[in-house]
Amino acid sequence: MDAARELFLQPDQHLTVSSVLHDRLTLIAIGVAVLLITTRVLSGTLGKSKKTPDGDTVPQAPYWIPIVGNAASFLFFSKSFFQWAREKYRGGAFAINMGGTTHNIIFKPALGHMLMNQKNEVADGNSVSKYLMGAIFSWPKREKDVYDRVMPDILDCYKQLLSNPGLSKLVDQTITDLKQNINNFVTFCESPVDQMYWERVSNVKPVTLPSGEQAEEVSLMLLIKDFIAQTANPALLGSDFVQNNPSFYTDLWIMDKAFLYLATGLPRWVPIPTLTRGVIAREKMMRALRTYETALDKWAAGENPGAEWSSLDDVSEIIKVRTAVYRKHNLSIESRASSEFGLAWAMNANANPLIFWIISRVYADPTLLEQIREEVAPYIQVRLPKQEFAVQELPILENVDHEGLANHCPLLKAAYVESLRLDTGVWSFKIMREDVTLTSREKDAQKYLIKKGTFCHVAHELHHRNGEYYDEPDVWRVGRHLKYVPGKDGEPAVAKADIGTVRSYGGGHSMCKGRAFALKEILIFTATIFTFYDMDPAKGEWKVPRAAKGIGTNPIKGDMRVRIKRRRMPSA
Repeated sequence: MDAARELFLQPDQHLTVSSVLHDRLTLIAIGVAVLLITTRVLSGTLGKSKKTPDGDTVPQAPYWIPIVGNAASFLFFSKSFFQWAREKYRGGAFAINMGGTTHNIIFKPALGHMLMNQKNEVADGNSVSKYLMGAIFSWPKREKDVYDRVMPDILDCYKQLLSNPGLSKLVDQTITDLKQNINNFVTFCESPVDQMYWERVSNVKPVTLPSGEQAEEVSLMLLIKDFIAQTANPALLGSDFVQNNPSFYTDLWIMDKAFLYLATGLPRWVPIPTLTRGVIAREKMMRALRTYETALDKWAAGENPGAEWSSLDDVSEIIKVRTAVYRKHNLSIESRASSEFGLAWAMNANANPLIFWIISRVYADPTLLEQIREEVAPYIQVRLPKQEFAVQELPILENVDHEGLANHCPLLKAAYVESLRLDTGVWSFKIMREDVTLTSREKDAQKYLIKKGTFCHVAHELHHRNGEYYDEPDVWRVGRHLKYVPGKDGEPAVAKADIGTVRSYGGGHSMCKGRAFALKEILIFTATIFTFYDMDPAKGEWKVPRAAKGIGTNPIKGDMRVRIKRRRMPSA
């Protein structure tokens, strides 16, 4: 047998399983390499911008993997990929291939402004909103047609957030609730029973400082988000809702972390813990909102909604007019709950963490902190009670002049604008229903043809971090937003905070409807906290945390522990 094998097989013809596999793997590797290189070359060549009578086509970013396109770069290397694309495509627009679909990325402000002002029949944002209402906020599938019918009336209700008297009532009630709560921002109580809800969820730890002063060590992001929610939302949803559902906003933060997973429509059983927690939190919030909407419907009909809902008269004007719209269109309780879910998310998910970013950055700069305190002092009216006993009486917040903060506190407002620029990652999304040509007013500016059937994203974030517009774009610096206007009658120049081309609220027809209230809310809370409290890092030096990727205002990586104590108020 061995002799026969030697007779028919020469020494260089010995075959083994390993050698065959090695040869096949080599061939496969070569084939894959050829495919990747070919795809990269072809996508780079065919994706170049082309001249047309209506403008240049949007250049396509090259990619390596067929069909998948730029999806891998988008999902796993988004920061470096978009920085590269912004530098390469200086005209302000480029396209990416996501699973065979074309997504145009617009980052030049003038182009984005022109796109956002297109009619919905041309650049459709309503379909995007409709999809998100179902995928994220549980709008019932059986009522998809109802959504189109009722949405114009619901959108009309937002004028209560944009103008008076609805806006002024909302702001005034928020200030009233802040007066009651500001001294309980931290209570220094050892027992959880005596602590406020926002303290219990922020991993509070009362401490005594070497000076003998009381302080409270907390997770600052958690404390601020829930303090704002519990203080500002009674003015929006009513005091009954907040009192009956104290954990609602904790669930909201959990759901918000799962926002992108929920938006994909992935089923709950997919083994992604963040998604599972988000779905569970959403179900809990929807249960609370269904109960709320049932009570509101009874209240609007003149019926008794029950002892737990005895103060529904204090809901905001926007809730009152929305309830009337729901009843007019005979919406189900499920769809009403979904609609209010979207409102509650929009009014909390971005403004509350933005207040954290402003506070963490200002306290990191003691000089700026003192300048802002001096600037806001005339508009944060604090009364120091006369001390009649051994225990020091707490200062009393008498009033907050929100108009004064907005119009006469340029440093505070510039801090707000700078955090809008650096601490948010906002994109606006449209589906193109018609071809449209975009151009800016700059001399020799390119005209871009955005084709029907493609998707369009205005990447405000890419502009906000563009070194061509902002010197040292990754550095937080309030001075970049201060403009000086000549004073009257020879008086010194007056500083004004200029928002410039910062567009964290989007633009056009889809611009955030709560932006007017958000501005006032953010200025009110930051100015008051600066006035009432001192903060120091729990350990070491003050370090502003690194940002994680989110869908609006950036979350943080890890935790930020600080020690908070009452500030010694300057005497009048």
